[in-house]
Amino acid sequence: MSLQLITTGYGLLATTSLVGMDDVVTEHVLKWSVGDYKIMKAAQTICRLMDDVSSHEIPPPVNLITPMLFDIQFEQKRGHVVSTVELLMKYHGISEQEAREELLKRVIDAWKDINEEFLHPTIVPMSVLMRILNFSRVVDVLYSDGDNYTHSKTKLKNYVTSLFVNPLPM
Repeated sequence: MSLQLITTGYGLLATTSLVGMDDVVTEHVLKWSVGDYKIMKAAQTICRLMDDVSSHEIPPPVNLITPMLFDIQFEQKRGHVVSTVELLMKYHGISEQEAREELLKRVIDAWKDINEEFLHPTIVPMSVLMRILNFSRVVDVLYSDGDNYTHSKTKLKNYVTSLFVNPLPM
């Protein structure tokens, strides 16, 4: 799992996003961002597991024919390495549905870890923690209802249009 968390690229993106935060981000904060802290592990876990679960879709019922949303085992077809879903199935001898349910429980636990980090005093400014939280929120939007990152012409297109083309009036 530790290798899978690194391969998300989440830590790199989160740390890079801190650079533009002016005087809030010190050398101490940058070192913290690459450290072994609960909130970063939780955020990376959310990213990895939601991505793996959403890109390893169960076939839809026969009456639902939406190939862009339900491209079965999309990443496996592209020749990507084995996903967390497949690893759980193989090493624990469980079904795909059971593996997905277990991974989604782990995502819920990771959200609890993030919430816990916000309840306790921290060694970094709250604005830095908010950046990590907001990245996790984006991941949730991208993967909570299918792989909207890979299939960006689905819901993600509507979200971006709503945000940039038709924003709410101020």
